[in-house]
Amino acid sequence: MSASSCSAPIFLIFLFLLLVYFSTLNRSITFSSNPKILHDNQQEGLNEENPVTHAKKNSVHKIEEDLARARAAIWRAIRSRNYTSYKEDQNFIPSGSIYRNSYAFHQSHIEMVKRFKVWTYKEGDLPMVHNGPMKEIYAIEGHFIGEMESKGERPFLASHPDEAHAFFIPISVAYIVHYLFIPGTNHIFRAKLQRVVEDYIHVIANKYPYWNRSNGADHFIVSCHDWVRTTPPSFYFM
Repeated sequence: MSASSCSAPIFLIFLFLLLVYFSTLNRSITFSSNPKILHDNQQEGLNEENPVTHAKKNSVHKIEEDLARARAAIWRAIRSRNYTSYKEDQNFIPSGSIYRNSYAFHQSHIEMVKRFKVWTYKEGDLPMVHNGPMKEIYAIEGHFIGEMESKGERPFLASHPDEAHAFFIPISVAYIVHYLFIPGTNHIFRAKLQRVVEDYIHVIANKYPYWNRSNGADHFIVSCHDWVRTTPPSFYFM
């Protein structure tokens, strides 16, 4: 995919759908199809009735409940061939053979805009972290990192990692190759690249609980570089 055809929202909705349908944070939680449990306003009513129980909920449980509400809303849209939104500007439902179910897609986008939060790790130094190419075929790395770390309005950025559904590792594989690769050393560079990424993972895994609680299943990096396949396979790549 060329850099000109990529944008952060497209990546984020794909990642959000992965989390909605394949969430691995807490497999012990089961989800009822009863809308009284899964609707946002009715869930808030339950929280008011049981303030002590709600206070004891950890961040994982809250995230799983949020994803359960999103799942329920998407299934309602599929069954009713309609959508649920509280914004007037979200009333366009796409159509065409490209969509397996346009109502599900539309509701998924609504739920992503409403709920989805990504935490970007702050660790690491330039030029290989928090930085990436902004031109030519590998530019998606730099553009995505720039969008996630810009100082403007960032609706998908979590204010605290406990609120995050996914965790972005702002490493540029293209810049690792640019700064560390020596021509003619392909046979040893794969190990060097993997070591750089693993060192970063060890830092965040020892400092925060988020990598270890899911074994990296909710962590991702963005790269268009061929070398990305040699990095650790423990987390999602886009």
